[in-house]
Amino acid sequence: MLPGSDLKNLDEGLELLDFINSISALEWRKFQKKHVQVWRGRKLETADCSSFPPFFSFRFRIEDEKLIQKLRLAVSSYEGLVPWILAEHKRIGLPGTNFVICPKEYWEVKKRYGDESGSVGERMAKENPLFGVRARSDIGRLKEHLKKSLG
Repeated sequence: MLPGSDLKNLDEGLELLDFINSISALEWRKFQKKHVQVWRGRKLETADCSSFPPFFSFRFRIEDEKLIQKLRLAVSSYEGLVPWILAEHKRIGLPGTNFVICPKEYWEVKKRYGDESGSVGERMAKENPLFGVRARSDIGRLKEHLKKSLG
């Protein structure tokens, strides 16, 4: 990996979550990075996840149903290279809801295969490695669309 080659994607992912945090404080957040550090044996290596579809997971400190509906509408109205959705997962035995902004196909694969071996990203990268690349190129425009719709 070239120094700085992942910075644009990293910045866009952080900026998208920072924007959501600016309209309502987040309690927790994470996203799929293009490159991640993994332990292989006793060695820390960089794994290339650029073919994994991007996702942005978060939980609001205080859930506001009106804001969630506006966010859902804004995400689903974005017309990019792939359709995007705002999905939710109720936490079992814990308060709050985890939300995820992701390509619609990512969520459909997640629902179809559930907890079968391997991650959704790994499965999709094997089946269609260009999907993740195409979806990643949408991140900046999706962020700008959300800013215009909700800002």
